[in-house]
Parts: sequence; structure tokens; C-alpha cells
Amino acid sequence: MSISNFAVQKRGQEGSWTSTGERNYTTVLQCLSNDPKDNQVTVLNATANYLGIPLGVPAYVIFANLGNDDDPFAKLKKMTARCTASGSVGEYKEWLVTLEFDSNAEQLPDNPLLRPTQISGTFQEYLKAVEKDRNGKPITNTANYPFDPPLEMPDARFNLTMTRNEIIYDPAYFANNYINYINSVPWYGGTAGQWRCVNVAGTGPHIENDVAFFTLTYEFQFHIEGWQPQVQNRGKKAINGVPCVDAYNNPTQDGEYLATTGFQLQFNQIPGGINFVKPLVFYETDFNALGLP
Repeated sequence: MSISNFAVQKRGQEGSWTSTGERNYTTVLQCLSNDPKDNQVTVLNATANYLGIPLGVPAYVIFANLGNDDDPFAKLKKMTARCTASGSVGEYKEWLVTLEFDSNAEQLPDNPLLRPTQISGTFQEYLKAVEKDRNGKPITNTANYPFDPPLEMPDARFNLTMTRNEIIYDPAYFANNYINYINSVPWYGGTAGQWRCVNVAGTGPHIENDVAFFTLTYEFQFHIEGWQPQVQNRGKKAINGVPCVDAYNNPTQDGEYLATTGFQLQFNQIPGGINFVKPLVFYETDFNALGLP
């Protein structure tokens, strides 16, 4: 089956306004089928997909994106598929689909799957250890040694919640592909690595106006420094296996600072040589694939 080449027909379009404010519009779409077994059900399903309407549920969309003019208060109330008398264009069968829009929205049942996504957000405050300043330099005392324990400062993080209705809720899918993942590419104003998917909660099935659906709530948290951790490069042994020593030349108990080469920093190299290791511990994925606004 292949239904293609949707286009608005110039002929067959109608519109009317009444003194009571009622507005009616008719638009005709042409589409082609290359399978002689395609019938009106196939064509109507393909048209619904073309208009972005979930299949198998009451389908009501506003009069928009079909020309230069829109009427957001006129909704689709009926679709009619008809095979033309000629029946073919080359090897293709031609179908005309008539879309009828009506401004009497109160006469049309609400489709919960077409409701807009609800978005909310709040900031939550945490405490975080601070080992380097805003310029990325290690924070040290007047003896050029880092504070132990490190300084702490407030860290306000943004929590984003998005709620929408969907046909299914698959917890295993979200657990395996999104929960505790971070964004691999820019998303919702953040650069790669700044957003973390905290939770995808779901309730249902609910039934409204003969439509079965689940309500899903997506929760994300924003971290301006990124979610992949950064830790001081310290250890009890150097890369060659030689034990690191403290200021008294005794084997270290807490770990000493290492250079990027893996050898222990000499005390006159502190703090300038202090560096941070950035392990990749969070899995990453493209949050844009969720189709959230």
C-alpha cells in the first residue's frame, strides 16, 4: 500500500459565514494510490496520518496549514473519501478526500490525545562541594593547598515537568532508554549534557469520549555545569606503581595530587598543576526523539 502526493485541490473549496457567527469550510485533498486494493479505509487512515491525527480515535483538528488563511476556532468534523470517475492517473488511482470544518466546536467531542502538553517548572536548591572557582582554577588556602573538606555553596537547579496524553505507556522502554540519561545534543535551551531525565510517570488507562489514553509526566533536571562528574586527579600510587608520599615523605594515607601524565605532582607544582578527571558515567541519548514541545 502506498498513498502519496497529498495536495489541496483548487476546485471544490467552499466557505460560509452566518449572521450568528457560525463558519463552515470545505477543503478537498487529492491523493494517489499505486495499489488497486486500496479502499476508502486505507485512504482515510493515510489522510489522518497526513493531518497528524492519531488513527482509530475521534479526529478533530483546526482549520490550518491548508492554505494562506487559518481559523483556529473551526474544527474538522467530517472526512469523506471518494475515488474519481476516471479512476487513475497513469498507473495510480486518484482519490479525493473532502474535509469539512465547522466553528460549532461545542458540538464536537474533545479528543484527549490532541490536548496541548502542560509545562511547569521550579528551582530547587542544593549544596555542592566547590573545588575550583568560576574561572576553572583550583581553590586553595594561602599555603597553596586545597581546602579539606572543600568549600560548599548553594546550587539552584531547574526542574522541568511536561505532561501530555499518549496512547500507550511503556515503563520498560523509558527505563532502558531515558531514565537517568542525559541529553546527547542541545535540547530545550540547554547544551549537550546539561539535562537529565529524572522520571517518566504514567497513569491510566483513562477513557474520555470513547478514547483510551495514558497521562505521562516527564521530569527533567538542569545542571549548568553538566551532569558528567569532575573529580580531582588524586591517588595513592603514580602511574608507574610507585607509592605517593606526603610532605614528610611517608606513604600517603589520603591520596596525593597527580599530574595529567599520572605521576605525583611535586609540592612546588601545587596548585598550578592540580587538574580534574572527567569520567563519562551517564549514558546519553537524544531527547528530541520524545517529540516534546
